[in-house]
Amino acid sequence: MRGLLEKDFRLIAQRKQTLLMYAAIALMMAMTMDSAYIIGYTVSLCVLLAVGTVSYDEFDNGFLFLMTLPVDRKTYVDEKYLLCILLDLAGWCVATLIYCGIALAQGRMAEAAAELPTLASMMIPLTLGISVMLPIQLKYGAGKSHLALAVLFGSAVLVVVGVRRLILSGAASSLGERLSSLSPEAWVLALSAVSLLVLFGSYLWSRHIMEEKEF
Repeated sequence: MRGLLEKDFRLIAQRKQTLLMYAAIALMMAMTMDSAYIIGYTVSLCVLLAVGTVSYDEFDNGFLFLMTLPVDRKTYVDEKYLLCILLDLAGWCVATLIYCGIALAQGRMAEAAAELPTLASMMIPLTLGISVMLPIQLKYGAGKSHLALAVLFGSAVLVVVGVRRLILSGAASSLGERLSSLSPEAWVLALSAVSLLVLFGSYLWSRHIMEEKEF
């Protein structure tokens, strides 16, 4: 697995100019926008970079070559999820340090410190993003994954709209009242547990995809 991680980090490092451009944009966002934007932007980019390494592996029968090495399909999936989690955490830490550094220079350190729990909770939707994007990339490849993601997110929007209409109609008012009584900490813990369960299910799905995949 160490060799696979080194390969992917070297592939990402080859895009130096793109990475520098992303860093410059993140720095400008930290100085001019809310903290949520820089965290979401930076971590989302890290996730996309990690998931995008699958496309490099697919290129020119790369999967077939990798499977001739002392690497099995389970190890490959393990490495991809570990890479996504590592880059996810690294992106969050870097973005948070940038934001806190600028807040310190502007005399807003107390405000920034109070926002840290909220910033930490942003890892939840980004973890769900990994859970969705990685198996779809493994299943459909670079060519069809964009269409599959568009259909999936379109369906998610329809579900959200439907739930919103249900709540506004009063049919779920009692449930809404019970949910609104929960504390923010309880919400974060519950959503974190759900995101971890979804991530584990995504991992099992990805392993199944790789076991059935033909090169």
